[in-house]
Amino acid sequence: LKAIHGKWKGLLSKSVMQKKEKEDKELKYFLQKHRNYKKELGPFYYRIDKALNEKRKKKKEIFYTSLPESKLVSYAMMFYLYAIETAKPDSIRYPEYRESRLASLKFYLLSQAPIYKDLEIFTFAKSLEESRNQLGRKHEWIRILLGKEKPENLAKRLIESTSFQDSNFRKNLLEGKRESILKSKDPLLLWVRKLEPYKRKFRQWYEFRVSDILEKENLAYGKLKYYKYGKRLYPDANFSLRLSYGTVKGYRDRTGKLPYKTTFYGLVDRALSFEEEPPFQLSPLIKKNLKDLELKTPLNIVSTNDITGGNSGSPVFNKNLEYSALIFDGNAYSHSWDYVFSMKRGRAISVHAKAIIESLEKVYQMDALVNEILMSREK
Repeated sequence: LKAIHGKWKGLLSKSVMQKKEKEDKELKYFLQKHRNYKKELGPFYYRIDKALNEKRKKKKEIFYTSLPESKLVSYAMMFYLYAIETAKPDSIRYPEYRESRLASLKFYLLSQAPIYKDLEIFTFAKSLEESRNQLGRKHEWIRILLGKEKPENLAKRLIESTSFQDSNFRKNLLEGKRESILKSKDPLLLWVRKLEPYKRKFRQWYEFRVSDILEKENLAYGKLKYYKYGKRLYPDANFSLRLSYGTVKGYRDRTGKLPYKTTFYGLVDRALSFEEEPPFQLSPLIKKNLKDLELKTPLNIVSTNDITGGNSGSPVFNKNLEYSALIFDGNAYSHSWDYVFSMKRGRAISVHAKAIIESLEKVYQMDALVNEILMSREK
């Protein structure tokens, strides 16, 4: 919600839209002046507009025909698609089921992270209800999803009867290969099998009419920007290595001036000032070891590094090339960076290296790991 709201606020910003409109006019004027580029790149503006119009027509379906919000539902669908896709030649599979990505897929599918059924039932039922309210009871997707059941009844029945919360069950399914998946009588797996034909058909439409076109024509748009601005613009992220330069720096919002860092003092004060009402609870481990913590230790820092989705976990180095933090988020103002980068209030958020060491040592008592980290630094 924070990301969606941040992007929405960015689109409402006059300064953001003025910058984008100015850039767009400059690019279109440049293209008209250079007919060789116009011939090379083709009518990509028209094709992008056409694809986006197709997307607008089905914006509700695109959003509300996604799988219901449930990790167990996702597991079940991924297992079924694994059985279907791995029977095909590698070149015509869905990209996420190609041989080069199966190891990481299996690692995810066999996760032993805890799953809370009460939460699963709640999020599952609420997302079913929201999809029904938005698309209507007569929509094909809703009829496939619900049949004649109520959202809360369907969610409760499927989540309580499935075995997908058991990592050993998932492991046995994978070891039995595709046959064991296709022959399984697990209620959740049988249910997602009913959804898959609709999902596949809709995905084919979306890729053919929207995403494949945008992917291709955005490359042409990127080329035009390069022809116009050259190396004044750094290239778009495309999953190759990127270095982002920034400054650790606070900012101002409507509440006033905000510092560049927080500390464990601030964490504790925030929790106690709100009497640990959700979401301001201190974790039991922190409370247990609070007396041992050096509370002035920096916890989070903000910086002007340009980041995007997928940057979480990226290392942050200081000017001496010393590891100093890990990026994990951006503030609400950073989400407009999808359109225009601005250092006025947008900030990347990182957890400070000292906070990591302090937590490992004092909260989690992982002395061996701390020693290993500190020894590697001395080398």
